[in-house]
Amino acid sequence: MELAEAMRNRRSIRRFEEKEVPRELVDGILETARWAPSGNNVQPWRFIVVTDKGKIAPLSEASNQRWIASSPMVIVCLSDLNVFGSHGSYSAF
Repeated sequence: MELAEAMRNRRSIRRFEEKEVPRELVDGILETARWAPSGNNVQPWRFIVVTDKGKIAPLSEASNQRWIASSPMVIVCLSDLNVFGSHGSYSAF
């Protein structure tokens, strides 16, 4: 599938089955995300895989996206701004 086709045919999922996401699938998603280009190849992203329902519920509240609470897993993507210090002037951060 080409990127443009994937973007045109994307859809949002807000109802989830109560089953575990296979580790191999999660690893594949994270590996694909890791290959995304970044300026100076600093790769400032960090990923946290959350499967604990007790931790997913507060994430749902904090993001104001209640439907997340029913998800069996959440991948939190963070930006590590510390990586920019050694790669030029990013004083805006």
